[in-house]
Amino acid sequence: MPDKKGPDQDLGGRLLDVDEDDAKAPDIALDLSAGDPKVRVPRVAARVSRPVAPKRPARWPWLLLFVVFVGAGGALERTEHGAFFRHKIDALVHADERALLTEDTIAKVRDALGADSPDRARDALAAVDAALLRAPRHKPLLAWAAYTVFAHELRYGRDDARHGRAVSWLSSAGDRPHAFLAAAARDLLLNEPDKARAALLRAPQEVEAKLLLGAIELATKHPPEALRAFEEAVKLEPNPRTHAALARALEPLDGARAFDVATALAESDKGHVGARLILARLSYRAREMKAVTKWVAELGPLEKHATRVEKSELFTLRGLHALDRGEPEAARAAFDESVKLANGTPSVYTMVGLGQLALSAGKPAEARTHYDAAIAADPALSRARLGLASALIALGKLDDARVALDAISDPAVANEVTKLRALTTGKPKKK
Repeated sequence: MPDKKGPDQDLGGRLLDVDEDDAKAPDIALDLSAGDPKVRVPRVAARVSRPVAPKRPARWPWLLLFVVFVGAGGALERTEHGAFFRHKIDALVHADERALLTEDTIAKVRDALGADSPDRARDALAAVDAALLRAPRHKPLLAWAAYTVFAHELRYGRDDARHGRAVSWLSSAGDRPHAFLAAAARDLLLNEPDKARAALLRAPQEVEAKLLLGAIELATKHPPEALRAFEEAVKLEPNPRTHAALARALEPLDGARAFDVATALAESDKGHVGARLILARLSYRAREMKAVTKWVAELGPLEKHATRVEKSELFTLRGLHALDRGEPEAARAAFDESVKLANGTPSVYTMVGLGQLALSAGKPAEARTHYDAAIAADPALSRARLGLASALIALGKLDDARVALDAISDPAVANEVTKLRALTTGKPKKK
């Protein structure tokens, strides 16, 4: 006999979810055949309770986190750290190796630039390029690379392609010590000596800083201060570069000592253009024209190794030599080429030569203009003051001529001063 089913079981024996009120409802015998419409059958809610599956966690927060992570890492790629700080990690891992690379590059560049020749200077640039291929983001190396390019430009002329790269390297180098050295070289290249001097105060006081300081002092017309800086540079690194700088500083201050330094450099380096130019100029100042002829002849085969500035100086010397031989047309052509190479700005010796040309052509007023410009550029140049005195005498301005002669203290031209002074004792010409 089947078990009696309770009010909360169905025929399959499963529990029914019965409302409590319905469960307590009285049993009513119904005569459905009577069709009594007033009798209502109680409704029993037979909601079956089914097993509920556990809820799966939402996936979108993880996807959002992944997108944010990748986006942030990718954004870092545009910074110096690189995506996910890969550059930073790489720098830490290879720090010692790159420090050694930088030291080696500095030594190579110093050695190459110290030779003071165009060929070796190109070796310096090649050393920097090779090092940057191995460590393109190493800040100390970037700072030194920028300095190398700017120093090369100061000595051998502007290189627009390399200059732009050097500016970029310097901006990425931060406040590394050699970055201040590079900034000083850049500012001097841009003809901003005051800014260059300020930057140099924060740079390592090595041979490069002494050379830059001397160049700044020469640019601002302070030869004694330049001389002190170059003497310190020679003590730190006695090489052709520092000795040539020393001779340049000595030239307007102590001709005899400048001659000794330049002669020693010319004898030790048969291809040094700068030393021979200094010797030729010193010989011209002393009116030793045979020596001028010798140095100009030696410079001929070396012209292809000269910088643009050095070529300009060489043409000036050729013009002065032509004047001495009585060849004004050849002199004029040489001076014109010199001015062209100097981008329209004649050197002091070119001004002296142009003054001499004008004076020999019977144009003392024009000659005076050239001599005045030369004296303004180099007040110690005795040849310019001698020429000015000659032009003033030709103009009849004897008192002014005596003043010009009184300003000359160079013993090398004492005889010429005496001869011109004798011409100032006559009566002035009427205007």
